Amino acid sequence: ANTKGLRKCKTRRERREKMKEITDLGLIAALIVEGFTATKRKGEGKQVIFIFEDTPDLSRATEDYFNHVLMVDAFNMHMTLKQVKSSIFQMEK
Repeated sequence: ANTKGLRKCKTRRERREKMKEITDLGLIAALIVEGFTATKRKGEGKQVIFIFEDTPDLSRATEDYFNHVLMVDAFNMHMTLKQVKSSIFQMEK
């Protein structure tokens, strides 16, 4: 059988382990400004969780954010934070 180009399907658990759930709106906006994409959003009660693929670059950017050394454009950060909040309000409707 020709299996070239086919990858073994990952189990649900393996896929979940490679995802990072984030609720901090500032971090979410900063990651998006840095070029990361939230693959999914989900609501849990009053909390909204944005899910990103967990990569070494994401971990490094998250660490830099919390250590106050992640540098992002202030205007892009402001606009992205507004978009993140707007997307949350749209989920609630």
